[in-house]
Amino acid sequence: MKGEVLAVCSRYLGPGKTSGKRTTYRCSRCGKEKFEANHERGIAGCWNEACAAPRCTDALGLVAFFEGLDERLQFPEVVKKAHEVAGVVGGMRAAGPRPSARARAAGSPGPEPQRAEADPEVKNAAYRRLLSLCPPTDRSLAFWRSRGVGEELVAEGRFGEATPKAARAATRALERALGRKRLLGVPGFFAGGGRGRISFTLVGDYALIPYHDREGRITTIEGRALTATQEERTGKYVSLRGSANHLYVFPRYRPDDLLAFCEGPIGAIVAARYGLAVGAIQGLRRFHAPGAADEPLPELRGADLQGRVAPYVPDRGVGKELAEETACALAEPARGLPAVAVLPEHSGTAPVEDLDGWLLSLPPDPRVRRAAFGRLLAVGASSGEHGATV
Repeated sequence: MKGEVLAVCSRYLGPGKTSGKRTTYRCSRCGKEKFEANHERGIAGCWNEACAAPRCTDALGLVAFFEGLDERLQFPEVVKKAHEVAGVVGGMRAAGPRPSARARAAGSPGPEPQRAEADPEVKNAAYRRLLSLCPPTDRSLAFWRSRGVGEELVAEGRFGEATPKAARAATRALERALGRKRLLGVPGFFAGGGRGRISFTLVGDYALIPYHDREGRITTIEGRALTATQEERTGKYVSLRGSANHLYVFPRYRPDDLLAFCEGPIGAIVAARYGLAVGAIQGLRRFHAPGAADEPLPELRGADLQGRVAPYVPDRGVGKELAEETACALAEPARGLPAVAVLPEHSGTAPVEDLDGWLLSLPPDPRVRRAAFGRLLAVGASSGEHGATV
C-alpha cells in the first residue's frame, strides 16, 4: 500500500512537497497545507483539527472520503473507484498475477500456528473490510477509557468491536466480496458454521485489536473479551484460528523504533499514549508453543535496533529463566541486546500485574509516567549480562 496512498493523494490534491518519508499537500477541504502522506506507512490525513478530512487512513479510506462514499455500506464501489484511481483492489494490486492463498481452510484452535500465512494483501483487504463493518461503539470505548485510552488513540490504532450479530454479518459480506475460496485462505475464517457457512473466530463480544506490518497492512486481529460471560467462555484474549504468531506494534511506530517488549497488546497501546514505542507478544504460552519460536516473529525480520538494549518487561509471576529466554528471542533477531526489566511488586499499596497496570497506577502527569518508564528500562539496560533479570 506504500505507493498507492501517494497516487491517491496526487489524484485528488495535486502535487505535494516531499521531505523524507512525508509528503505534504494543500488540503482540498480546509485549504491548509496540513494534509500529510507517509509513504512508508501507507497512511495519510489532514492534521488540521477543524478539518472534516480523515486524520489517519489508507488509500481505500482516502478514495471513500474524496468520492463521498460510505466505506462500510458501499465497499464494492470504493474498490472499483480505487482501482480506477491507483490500481488498488481492496488493498491488492490489480496489475499482474495474484499469488494464490494455499492456506488450509481450518485448523484446530490453540496457541500453535495452524497454516502458512495467506498473501498479505488478501489478509489486509479482508481484515480492513471486517473492521469497517465492526466499528467501536460506546461499549468498547468505555472499555478503552478504563485503560486510559481515549477516542483519538482508538481511531489511530484502528480498533473495532465485535458482537455475534455484527461479526456474522461481516463474514457474510466478506464472502460476497472476496469469494469463498479466497476468504477461507485468510486466518480466522473457517468452514465450520451451520449449513456449510463460513465462520469467524471472533464471533462474540470483543474489542478488536489489529496488528500491522511495517507497510501498514493488517496482519492479524486479536480479540479482547468485553463481557464477563465472554471472558469465562474463551479467556481474556483470543487470537485468530490458523494465524501465525505476530508482534503488536502501535501503528505510528516501526519495529526499528522499539524501546522494549511486553506481554499483551494493551501494554503497548497504553505505552503509546505516552509516546513510548513498545512491542507486545500475544502471550507467553502462544509465543513458546512447540515450533512457534523457531523463526523470528514476522515483524522483527529485517528490523534493526542498532545494537541497543531493548528489555523485555514480563508480567508479574513469570519465572526468571523463561523471561530471559523470551528477552533473547525478541531482541536478538532485530540486532538488539536482550535484558529483563522487572516491574515492582506494588505501586503504592496496589499490587502490580503488568506494564499497563503499572503505568496507569502512577501519578497521571505524562512526564512522570514517561520518566518512570525510562528508569525501569535504564535499570534493565544496566543489568550487565544479556538477559539478566533486575
